[in-house]
Amino acid sequence: GKMVVYSKAEKALSEASEQTDVTLIWKKSSLEFNNTPMIEVASILERYFNIQVDLSASNYQNCPITLNELIQPNLEEVLITLESTFDYKIEQQADNTYIIQGGICY
Repeated sequence: GKMVVYSKAEKALSEASEQTDVTLIWKKSSLEFNNTPMIEVASILERYFNIQVDLSASNYQNCPITLNELIQPNLEEVLITLESTFDYKIEQQADNTYIIQGGICY
């Protein structure tokens, strides 16, 4: 079958031209990033875990992130991996929002 993508901004469905990272996430129940910009990683985490991510305090929004496949990861596992690998400081707010600050870009 064909795949469609919903655009919140346009409030419309459109046919997807290729398989996206998000599609792979839903099919595999896993996360894997290969030189994925941190801003895109944040967006994927928002959809995967139903959270909000605030990157406004980080200087490394476009930093490429590579993480080996995490099978059925929980949010804490992913956040700890980002903190320990890329030196991000991640703070949880009461409203299920996570503020990501700092970081090292390799």
